[in-house]
Amino acid sequence: MPRALPPKPYAELTRGRTRLRFFHGDAVDVLRKCQAASIDVIVTSPPYNLGIQYRSYDDGRPRDEYLAWTGEWVQAAKAALAETGSLFLNVGAKPSDPWTPLDVAQIIRPHLRLQN
Repeated sequence: MPRALPPKPYAELTRGRTRLRFFHGDAVDVLRKCQAASIDVIVTSPPYNLGIQYRSYDDGRPRDEYLAWTGEWVQAAKAALAETGSLFLNVGAKPSDPWTPLDVAQIIRPHLRLQN
């Protein structure tokens, strides 16, 4: 089933044959609206679940809930990424909980291949 068109880009830049589109919104919602295998690159720095005070996001979720949400957005990203596409992910940790990046990597592992 084809997906609906994504929302209007927040910004768009075109240089020659290259078109960069930037979207502002909930990543899961935006990615699910993108055509399958239509995105070449995703660059993201999602909340790290370190207890940071955001206006509209709970950054102190229980670990299992946070990892389930991570799996949800990674699956949406995988579906939207072209076969040769790349996901650039920034992951955070804190000294009192240094395992978060490794837990996130294990959630991502079934969906994407780690390059470095």
